[in-house]
Amino acid sequence: MNARVVVRADGDETVLLPANGPPVVVLDWVSRRRNVELDLHRLSTRLPQPLSDSAQDLLEVTAALVMGDHLVPRGANEQWVRSLTFAIPVRLPGTWEAAAPALTSLFHLMTGDNIRLEFRPRACARVTRTSQAGLRSAADCVSLLSGGIDSFAGAVASLEEGRRPLFVMHRSSNATTLEAQRRVVGSLRSHYGAAFEVIGVSLGVSRVREPEFVLPSRSDREPSRRARSLWYLALAAGVAWSAGIEEIVVPENGIMALHVPMGPSRVGGLSTRTTHPEVLACFASVASEILDHRLGIGNPLLGHTKAEVVRDILRWRVSEAEIRRTESCWQAGRHPRPCGGCVPCLQRQLALATAGVGPEAQQMELLGNPESHRGTDGFRNLADLLGMVAEFSRLPDDRLLTRHPALGQAGLPPAAAIGLYRRFAAEVVELGHTRYPALGRMLGTGQMAEGRGGR
Repeated sequence: MNARVVVRADGDETVLLPANGPPVVVLDWVSRRRNVELDLHRLSTRLPQPLSDSAQDLLEVTAALVMGDHLVPRGANEQWVRSLTFAIPVRLPGTWEAAAPALTSLFHLMTGDNIRLEFRPRACARVTRTSQAGLRSAADCVSLLSGGIDSFAGAVASLEEGRRPLFVMHRSSNATTLEAQRRVVGSLRSHYGAAFEVIGVSLGVSRVREPEFVLPSRSDREPSRRARSLWYLALAAGVAWSAGIEEIVVPENGIMALHVPMGPSRVGGLSTRTTHPEVLACFASVASEILDHRLGIGNPLLGHTKAEVVRDILRWRVSEAEIRRTESCWQAGRHPRPCGGCVPCLQRQLALATAGVGPEAQQMELLGNPESHRGTDGFRNLADLLGMVAEFSRLPDDRLLTRHPALGQAGLPPAAAIGLYRRFAAEVVELGHTRYPALGRMLGTGQMAEGRGGR
């Protein structure tokens, strides 16, 4: 799929659209008839100091990349990889031209897509204070908070250690995710008082009824959203710059962060790398250069499975009910319950069972009776996951490194990365013996073939 993504700037009365060529998506968050919601002015008035030109640029460039990733659909099979051109107005074009190669590589690392970046100058308009006072923060780090288990655990661990995190979240328009975020913040307040601040900003399709530029319909958008964490990282970087903070914390369990492809059909952009250590390092380098502010981005949960995160951090400090009030499903809000079949849902169910937390209702009760869901995406996800578990349970280290070279680029020593996956595999095998005998039968008889070719 080839497409061009054009960002409208303040003062653009018209946007010239080519008469022919690839499809064009126009992103507009500056006019009354906008099609994207992005209010950096509201964000800036909450910060210790208003966003600089470079910080505004960083947030708007990443917003364009994330929205383009979402709005331009992929094709099937060989058409999965897209070639996208982004035309983005910036306040500091020279800085962005210099950063373009690194940003292009970062986007390819996350999505597998090929992009071309075109930057054009726009007027520099600093955000000025209104009557609303900016945040006065004594924070020592910026930490992402999503409403999920891992970021909840990261927040709890930081506060237990006496740290002073400034929490940043994408304020979701999804009612299910928004409620999970509210519940997590409420739990943190109930346990730790008002000793922290939370900043949330929305980025998404506008609810304006008749935007000047119509975006693709919901069914024509791309659901994979491999670049989504760019927005979270940019938001954290902008807040860190404003507060004079150099450390950003991105809590994600090691299995999901490393996200070693579960099968040969899931390599490259077919597996998410939203919080992979290489992605975090690349983004920190780009953002530090753009902002002229040294940033370090770390993941304190990288060496832990999700079950270890729940068992060793959360269960000691919060109730099971509070753990269950978090949200993990990639299809949150599309069903009355979590879908039960996406990879995060499967990881969550396995983790909670291993950590001794009671089961949750799922739209698809897959672990107890997988055969009844044969032929679904959920079954293919489970089959691929169990195929990976079988490999890490049986193969020696050298064979694993050959089959999964990403283990050598994991931000951990290869032996530690393999050890992490072996512990996860042992957790799943144990559940197959004790709680979910159907999983044990699938592992024992090698009934994973159906999933090894799925996406």
